[in-house]
Amino acid sequence: MNLQTALVEALKSPYHAKTVKRFISDLSGSPVMKTQIKGIIGRSDDTVVFETQKGLALKLTKGSQFRLNRPVETFDAPVYSRGSVNNTHYCFEELCSNKGLKTSDVKKVIDCIKAKGYRVYDLDEFDVHQIGKSADGKLYLVDHECAKYKTIFHKLFLQIKSVFGNKN
Repeated sequence: MNLQTALVEALKSPYHAKTVKRFISDLSGSPVMKTQIKGIIGRSDDTVVFETQKGLALKLTKGSQFRLNRPVETFDAPVYSRGSVNNTHYCFEELCSNKGLKTSDVKKVIDCIKAKGYRVYDLDEFDVHQIGKSADGKLYLVDHECAKYKTIFHKLFLQIKSVFGNKN
């Protein structure tokens, strides 16, 4: 089925119907709607995640998954493409499973986030649903909102650093 059909199917459940209706409206006529979908693999108040026929995760969100345009980092599930149509953001990324993960796995991801200088948000050692393991066994953060800039100055510092390079 294509994304259009999958979203209409999602409306049969009253769970977050308002969000799903918005996605249908925003993405109407978009090439993203032609994406072939296997099924829904997750949803929240403002996000629906699908597994595509190509074995990727397709996330639809009300806002950007990467707040303040945070770059995709090595601890994030690899992102292959992303964009927005109207007010709906979409992201095609590595499909990572959280089956069989342990609190020690979450701790490893948290340590990676902190090592990169970000603050951990809404993620504790029991939140295995926020991380995933790729087919090659690497652990990743799949809920990108769980890693945030410490402050707006942190964002500016990292941008300046990337422009001028790390001279150490």
